[in-house]
Amino acid sequence: IDDAPLVTKTLLDLARSSGGVWKPFVSASILLALVAALVGVVDSITGIAPAPGIFFGGVLGLSAFTTYNWLTQFDSLEDYLTYPVSIADVFRAKRIAFVLVGAPTVAVPYLAAVIWFDATLVDAAVGAVLLAGYALYYYGLTVYIAGFDPNEFLFDAVRFMTFTVGVAVALVPTLVAGFVVVPPSLELAAVLVIGGIGLGIVGLVLSSRAGPRWDARYRAE
Repeated sequence: IDDAPLVTKTLLDLARSSGGVWKPFVSASILLALVAALVGVVDSITGIAPAPGIFFGGVLGLSAFTTYNWLTQFDSLEDYLTYPVSIADVFRAKRIAFVLVGAPTVAVPYLAAVIWFDATLVDAAVGAVLLAGYALYYYGLTVYIAGFDPNEFLFDAVRFMTFTVGVAVALVPTLVAGFVVVPPSLELAAVLVIGGIGLGIVGLVLSSRAGPRWDARYRAE
């Protein structure tokens, strides 16, 4: 409740911008289309199709970066320094706004993917857990490393490499598992679910520490 005004401001800024609330959804849909095309190419060349739930659950989580980018496009931390709020409050409000916008943004494309590619029930369920957990993880990684400037990745080699390694640690083993074990066994499903939940927790920890981290950096400046 205390963060409601800041959350509302973020959502209104997004809604009033060109493209409005559809921009995150369009970004996720483009990612879905690109990945679906890639799956088709790989299948036609190798005859191997991945487990769609696991594959799309892991990859669509990357839309967390673009969603957060849209949510921070219209303001900066300096804009909030004139208000009686802490930087930690601002980051917490952004996290709430991210969940409110990001959840439906990835849920619809993911549902379309598992239906279109005829995922099994276990595969779809595991993919849903991965989607939620990885999205939180990618969000936490982004906000912890980049703060309010996710586009800084493009101009800072160290940040970009750190983010890339963080993404690869989660995504590469998942994609390999999605291609090797089709449909996923119960043992693999259990491991992936535990991993997805664990990374989601890591993401929440990173995002909760982002506020104090960037507060300290701004005070040092």
